[in-house]
Amino acid sequence: MELDKKLKDLRTYHGLKQKELAKAINVSSSTISGYENGKNPDYNTLVKLANYFKVSVDYLLDNSPVKLSYDELNSEFQLSKRKYSSLKLIEMIKELDTSDQEAIIYILESFSEKIKYQKEIKIHMK
Repeated sequence: MELDKKLKDLRTYHGLKQKELAKAINVSSSTISGYENGKNPDYNTLVKLANYFKVSVDYLLDNSPVKLSYDELNSEFQLSKRKYSSLKLIEMIKELDTSDQEAIIYILESFSEKIKYQKEIKIHMK
C-alpha cells in the first residue's frame, strides 16, 4: 500500500479529520491533503506522522508489514510473574521446530477468534 493510502487509512481509523491531524503534527490541513494525494512528506514530518500514529517509519514507507514501532515491539508486558517483550516471544517461537511453530500459531489464532466472538456478543447484548 502506498504512503498516501496508508496515511489516509491511519487517519480515518483513528477518527481524525485532516485538520485535526494537521494541528497535531503542526502542519496545514492542505499539507495533509497533499500527502493523502501523493505528495511525499519530508523526513522530519514522516517521523512526526510515525510517532503520532505509533507506527514505524518503515511501515509508512511500506518497507515493513509490521505496524508497531520498535519501541512498542520491545516494550515489556507482564504474564503471570514473568515479563516478556513481543520481540522476545518472536525469538522464542523462531527457535521452535516448524510443527511447534504451527501449533503456537493455531493456538493464537483460536484465542484471537474467541476474543472477537466475545466482543461481538457484548455488542449485541447492549
